[in-house]
Amino acid sequence: MRYRAAAVIVALLVLSATAVFADTSSVALGSVSAIAGPIGGQTRTRVLISFIPSLPEMQNAQVDFALLFFPAFQVTDTSGPVTIEAHRVTTDWDPAGVTWTQPWQQAGGDFDPGCLARGMTAAGDTHSIRLDVTSAVQAWQSGTSNFGLILTRPSFEGDGFASEASNLTDALRSAQVKVYYHNVQQ
Repeated sequence: MRYRAAAVIVALLVLSATAVFADTSSVALGSVSAIAGPIGGQTRTRVLISFIPSLPEMQNAQVDFALLFFPAFQVTDTSGPVTIEAHRVTTDWDPAGVTWTQPWQQAGGDFDPGCLARGMTAAGDTHSIRLDVTSAVQAWQSGTSNFGLILTRPSFEGDGFASEASNLTDALRSAQVKVYYHNVQQ
């Protein structure tokens, strides 16, 4: 019991020391674009989002956690949950000219097939959606090309959005990325 209490005190001291030197920054998304095309004989939509390349106050900082969050959106399909997957885009794109086939090598967008983050919502859900995008923001901060993210649904849910796509796109227009970081000494 005595050791458990000591461990809790040490953990609280470490967390409070980290909190003293930690900071947060919230930024809006750069742009939101929807692209639609055929998947499995149906028209599906994927949503591209760009991020501000870097935050000036974070030049001498280490990202601890980054959270993309946006308000709940109306889901018209009441047959089950809607899963939202975020993937890192691997090709540069321009919001003014992006389509299902342009500028991609693969129709529907060039992106890392590994799911970066996953969230769920359903008809009537009023909770905001939160996606942990820490690894992407850390990679961008360390010099990896920042081409933003693409939001899809998993393949077992159609690999793209159906009628809910326009509501998702509208919700993303008020999205924020909250970045938790701490300054590092040089």
